[in-house]
Amino acid sequence: GLPLYNISDKLKNEDRTIAYAAVKKGHSLGFLNTLLKDNYDIVLEAVKHRGAYIKYASNRLKHNDNILIEAIKNGAVDYIMKEIQPNKREVVLVAVQEGCSLSYIPPIFRKDDIIVLT
Repeated sequence: GLPLYNISDKLKNEDRTIAYAAVKKGHSLGFLNTLLKDNYDIVLEAVKHRGAYIKYASNRLKHNDNILIEAIKNGAVDYIMKEIQPNKREVVLVAVQEGCSLSYIPPIFRKDDIIVLT
């Protein structure tokens, strides 16, 4: 497929359909504009292909539980655990269920018996 950086600025910045199709084929969010990096469907599709693409998502979506969980399932555990907020217990629980080592889990969650025993 055509690399996303070869698509014209007008298309990659304005056309959600093109952007969605590009990330669905595994292209990075990094080349999209701020508005598209805040589009739930586009970001979700991108992290389904490669969890690390979460780093390009808007701040709002970087804290969305569904986006975080998909990114974890697709290889972004260490990145997410470095940035995880204390109110994201369910996300951490999913990370552990997906095989995340407790050494990646922030100390605040290591006191949680359910997380530790999962």
